[in-house]
Amino acid sequence: MCVENKHVFDIEKSKHLESRFRKFFQNPKRLFKKYIIDCMSVLDFGCGPGFFSIEIAKLKKVKKVISVDLQKGMLDIISKKIIDTDIKQKIELVNCTKTEIGYFGKVDMIVAFYVLHEVPDSKKILSDFFNLLNPGGILYVAEPKHHVNKNDFNDLIGVAKEIGFNIIKSPWVIGSFAAVFRK
Repeated sequence: MCVENKHVFDIEKSKHLESRFRKFFQNPKRLFKKYIIDCMSVLDFGCGPGFFSIEIAKLKKVKKVISVDLQKGMLDIISKKIIDTDIKQKIELVNCTKTEIGYFGKVDMIVAFYVLHEVPDSKKILSDFFNLLNPGGILYVAEPKHHVNKNDFNDLIGVAKEIGFNIIKSPWVIGSFAAVFRK
């Protein structure tokens, strides 16, 4: 379900996922603040080294963050970052497989940022997301324009709608196609 090994972002380059440029233009608090409500649980799918997970966990309104990644090494990076912090108890690390997300609870929001183009079966993963979300839950998807073209992203939106998601916004995210859905 996660990604094929040949497509996985190289863990040795994980520091690139946390550049100052990205922190300025893809600031998690700015991107997600209007969708975060009190006592929310958020699943960060393809979390990498925790760029979004850690910042989301710092938000007072967020009760729990489930950080999901195929590479245990990425989860180890997050674990080291949060070891002596107040947010450690708010973050659950989940090592998914190629076919299963590995988390079976319910969540209020799912963030899938720059990862769905690497997933072999987008219909299956979107269906799994739908099943994980509580009623009224939010799915925030962003894909990089340098890996995904507009037609492919529109196809992804179409699949999400077939599954039952309703698109509520197409936010502007620099260098990206993005969509926010509600279950």
